[in-house]
Amino acid sequence: MQGLLQTAEEKKQASMTELSAKHQKNIENLEGQIADALADRNKAAETISKLQVLVAEKESKIAEMDAASSGETARLRAALESVKGELAHQKHEHEKEKESWEAASQALKTKLEIAESNCIHAEIGAAKMKSQLELEVSISRLESEFSSYKVRAHSLLQKKDAELAAAMDSEQLKAIEEALKEAETEVSLASVERDKALQDLQEALANNDKELAIRDAALNNAMQQIKSLETKLDSANVHLQSEKETWKINLQNLEESWRLRCEALKAENEVPSGQDIQRELEELELKYKKLKEEHDSFRELADRMMEEKDKEISKLVDSNRNLHQSMESRPHVNHNDDAITAMHKQDGANLSTSIAEQQILLLARQQAQREEELAQSQRHILALQEEIEELERENRLHGQQEAMLKTELRNMERTQKRDGVDLTYLKNVILKLLETGEVEALLPVVAMLLQFSPEEVQKCQAYRASTDVPPSPASDTSGSGLSLFSRFSFS
Repeated sequence: MQGLLQTAEEKKQASMTELSAKHQKNIENLEGQIADALADRNKAAETISKLQVLVAEKESKIAEMDAASSGETARLRAALESVKGELAHQKHEHEKEKESWEAASQALKTKLEIAESNCIHAEIGAAKMKSQLELEVSISRLESEFSSYKVRAHSLLQKKDAELAAAMDSEQLKAIEEALKEAETEVSLASVERDKALQDLQEALANNDKELAIRDAALNNAMQQIKSLETKLDSANVHLQSEKETWKINLQNLEESWRLRCEALKAENEVPSGQDIQRELEELELKYKKLKEEHDSFRELADRMMEEKDKEISKLVDSNRNLHQSMESRPHVNHNDDAITAMHKQDGANLSTSIAEQQILLLARQQAQREEELAQSQRHILALQEEIEELERENRLHGQQEAMLKTELRNMERTQKRDGVDLTYLKNVILKLLETGEVEALLPVVAMLLQFSPEEVQKCQAYRASTDVPPSPASDTSGSGLSLFSRFSFS
């Protein structure tokens, strides 16, 4: 019996040594696998750290590019605002100078007109007064001469009548005849004096006419000077208008050049940044796919290892149970030996279970760390996608703002062109359109004069197409002379 017990113990010890050797080998294999998994994990952590460093560098580059582009755009906007302010200031000064010139020209015109009217009135009044005075002087002189002549003639006639009444003889008659002759001579002298006075009056009138002619010549010279001043003012106004147009053209060219520069800078800042971000996103997606594949492979490997360890643990538990059953089925020879063997078995089972649990915990921790790293990479990719969406939204907003600015600029250009339209020509064109109804021929002319937008031209053409009715033969003969006036009702 002792030999059997010894052989059984030897077999038991041999089996225990084999089991411990197998268990040690399994532990070494598990440790090697764990070391490989840790090395793979370290490699993955290094790659993730490198990726994070690259992402941080790219983010810093993107931030620098954004800061540079924002600074450049701010500088360009400030320069554009300063140029606009200077142009507005110069335009305001130009308008002030123009208004001052116009006010001065108007004041000069009014002063010249007032001076001309005053001069003309003064000259006319002076001429009238002079002519009236000369006429009055001549008339008063003639009246005085005639009155003196009448007085002398009346006195002589009275004397002669008295002498005739007093003496009726021949001597008195002779004396009377002599007196009559003397009276006739006096009358002839008076007539001569009257002729002289008339000649003097005619000479005075001729001199007055000469003076009036001289004054008319002076007035003509003044009118010519006024006309020359008006032509100078008109030329100055034309020059000011041309300068204004040149300033407007220069302003438009400057705004266009600055707008083109801003658009070019925006395009240069936006296109490379969008391409770089797209490229980085694609690289990050590829790296995310690779990490996901590695994670899946590591997870499958860990699952396989867990299954193998579970199988080995189940095998060890079964072998331990079988050993317990075999030991219990044998007779108890030595209680101490049985207790020692039971303690050894329990210690081996506890060691195996504790080692397996530790390995499972390590694998679970590694799996949790990998899942956290994958979640972080996914969050980073989502953040990059959100940034790309924001950049695309900003690009769309910039495009909309650019379209709005283009439409406003076109409207301003059309309004500026509309200011210089010849109204008489426009009136004639509209009258021709209303009289003849030739919309197809005259609509482009009206659109060019009033600076229609393409949408307005399309609306007019669409309305024309909707209101056109195919003419009937009767209407061709009877209503050929009708015009667009038939479509309008004047209240």
